[in-house]
Amino acid sequence: MNLKIITIVVFNLIPIITQCQIIKEKEPPNIIFLSINDVNDFVGFLDGRYKAITPNMDKIANMGVNFTNAHCTTPSCGPSRNAILFGQHAFNSGLYRYNKDMQEIQVEIRKKTPEFISLPQLLKENGYNTFASGEIHCYNWTYTHMHGENEWTGHYTPKQKEMKPIEDLGYTFSKSRKFYPTLNDDSDYQSYDVVNYGIEILEKKHETPFFLALGLYEGHLPNMIPKKYFDLYNALEITPTYLEDLDDIPPVGIEFINNGNDDKKIKQADKWKLVIQSYLATLSFIDNQVGRIITALKNSENYRNTVVILWSDHGNHYGSKSKLGKFTLWEGATRVPLIIWDLREGIQKGRVCKESTSLVDLYPTIMALTGLTSPSYLDGIDLTPWLKNPQLKRDIPAITTMGRGNYAIRTKDWRYIRYHDGSEELYHNAVDKLEIKNLANIDTYQAQKKHMIKWLPKYEAPLNDMNAGPMIFYDADR
Repeated sequence: MNLKIITIVVFNLIPIITQCQIIKEKEPPNIIFLSINDVNDFVGFLDGRYKAITPNMDKIANMGVNFTNAHCTTPSCGPSRNAILFGQHAFNSGLYRYNKDMQEIQVEIRKKTPEFISLPQLLKENGYNTFASGEIHCYNWTYTHMHGENEWTGHYTPKQKEMKPIEDLGYTFSKSRKFYPTLNDDSDYQSYDVVNYGIEILEKKHETPFFLALGLYEGHLPNMIPKKYFDLYNALEITPTYLEDLDDIPPVGIEFINNGNDDKKIKQADKWKLVIQSYLATLSFIDNQVGRIITALKNSENYRNTVVILWSDHGNHYGSKSKLGKFTLWEGATRVPLIIWDLREGIQKGRVCKESTSLVDLYPTIMALTGLTSPSYLDGIDLTPWLKNPQLKRDIPAITTMGRGNYAIRTKDWRYIRYHDGSEELYHNAVDKLEIKNLANIDTYQAQKKHMIKWLPKYEAPLNDMNAGPMIFYDADR
C-alpha cells in the first residue's frame, strides 16, 4: 500500500474515530450509590463537634462536590429512604412512618400519582443493570416486601457473623444501645460483605451502564466495632453540652428530646466519652469499607465513566440538645454528608457547595446525569448546575418532616421549626451553629421568620399507615 492510499485510509478513519469518541462521551454513566446509615457531621470532611478519622471519604470529598449543608427529608431511616428512592416528600406521599410493603403501597399511591416509581426500577426499565446489597430501602425490605426483581438485576443479602464484645470495656443501657469494642475482624461485618459484592460487580465486564447501590449499615446503633478502631480515639476529649440550650424549646421539642431518656441514662453512668468514642470508631470502620470499593473502582475498566454518590439517610445528635439519637428537627439529626463525584470530569480539585441541599434532590439529579426524563411528580431539584458551579445561589430550602405537622425549613443561614401544635423555633445558624438561641418570639426576627414560614407545605397528605410499623414521636396523628 503506497503512502497516498495510507493517507486516504487514515483521513477517512478520522471522522469514525471522532464519532466513536463523541458516542463514548454521551454514554450514560455508571452510578455507584453509597448509602451509610446514621452518619452526622463528625466525618473528617465536615465541621462537626468531633472529627472522625475518615481519609477515604475525605479523598472523595476532595475530588467531587462536597455539599456541606445537606439535610435529610425525615430524621428516620424508613421514611427518609422512601423519600429518596421515590423522590417525594412525606407530606406529599403520606409515607411519614416505616411502611414496609412498598409494592402494595405503590398500587395505592398510583391511584393518585400514576407515575410513582422507585429510582432503581425506573433505571432498570430504561437500560440500566441494577445491583444492590445492604440497606438501600430500609433494612432488606427491598426484596422481602417489594418484589425486588422489579428493581434489581442482581441483589445480595449480606452475612453478619456473631459479635464478640469485650465486655469490661463497653456499656449497654438497652437492647439496641450497646457501645463496645470487639474481638471481631472487619470481615465479620455486614458492610465488609456488602463491599465484597460491590467489588465482584466492578470486576465484571459491563456492556450496558450499571447502577450499583451499596448500603453500609454499621453507622446504626448498636456501635460494636473492632478494638483497633476504638483505640484511634483513646485520647478523645468530650465537649460540654449546654443545659440552657433547652430553656426556650417548646414542649413538643422537649418530648422529642425525652423520647428514650438516653442523655440522662448516659450521664448517670458517666459514659458519654465511651458512647462518642464508639461512634467515631464506627465511622472509621465504615471509611475503610468505602476505601475498599473506591480502590476496586480505580482498578476497573469503569473508572472514567462513573459517578459516585455518597450519602447518609439522617444524622444523630450524640450529645447535642441533650440527645443521643435521631427523631428531631434540629441540625444534629437532619444534617448529613453528601458528596457527588463525577469521574467523567477527569482530575478535579474538590469543590464545596454551602447552599442548603435536600436528599430528595438525588432522584432528579440522577435523572439528569443519566439523560433520562424525570417523572413529573418529583419534589427535588436537579443538582447538576451545582456540580458545575457550586457557588450558585439556591432559593429553595431543604424541608425536613418529623411526622405529619412537624417541619423544619433550612436555608443557607437559617433554620425554622414549626410543630403540629403551632409552636415555633428560629435559629440563625450562620452565627449560632449549635442552635442555642431560639429567636422565634423576638420582634427583631419576625421578618425573617415570615420569610421562612412561606416554605411550609401548603398541603399535608394524610398519614398512609398501610403496613406501617410503630414510631414513637409526637405529631398531628399521635
